[in-house]
Amino acid sequence: MMCRAFLFFVILLSCISIAKADPQIEVNGGQCFYNQSGVGEWWQGEGYESKSLRSECWQLGISDTFRERAGFNDGWRIAWVDLGTPALHEVASGGPGPQPHWWADGEGAFYGASLGVFRAWRGRLSPSIEGGIFAYRSQWHASAWHNASGKLNPEFSTPARHSATLYIGAGIAYRLTDSLSWTMNARIYPRLRSNTMEPRGDTVGSKYVDVIVFNTGISFAWK
Repeated sequence: MMCRAFLFFVILLSCISIAKADPQIEVNGGQCFYNQSGVGEWWQGEGYESKSLRSECWQLGISDTFRERAGFNDGWRIAWVDLGTPALHEVASGGPGPQPHWWADGEGAFYGASLGVFRAWRGRLSPSIEGGIFAYRSQWHASAWHNASGKLNPEFSTPARHSATLYIGAGIAYRLTDSLSWTMNARIYPRLRSNTMEPRGDTVGSKYVDVIVFNTGISFAWK
């Protein structure tokens, strides 16, 4: 419900901006790197290992200036953010029976909408900083093999999570023409909740992930 209300607000703000001002349309793509925490926290066996997570990701946004000062502009940015589908691989050892005790393979899905403010310094080469809120949905899809019992749990999904977090970012834009710029940016989305971490049972996926994003793309004026 919260994500739907947030998305409705983002769409409404976009329509108002397009109708009353000259916003910038931004298209970016790049790489997302996931730092996991709470992985195997529920597992009390001898060992646990998981694959480092990364994925391709992209962002489609609209930005506009609401205040101009000497040397810099302040503005807002709204965006649809897809953090990609990181590949999942987890192996747990310990306990009775054949080893490893169990393993799982699959992928995650993280996406949502962001709303933030930024400060951009004027010039042909324009650096910027920003911060805001990110409302998101997260879920894991996997197949797990319980080696001790010989049972396969194929193609199951963890419960979807809907939540929000603050984010920070920085970027740089190089103006190619009066209406077109090449951009590079980075964002950090901390503590995205990605699993319910049920107290019993073998649950795949980390409890939290911190996602670091590096994107490049273009920005052009809507006129």
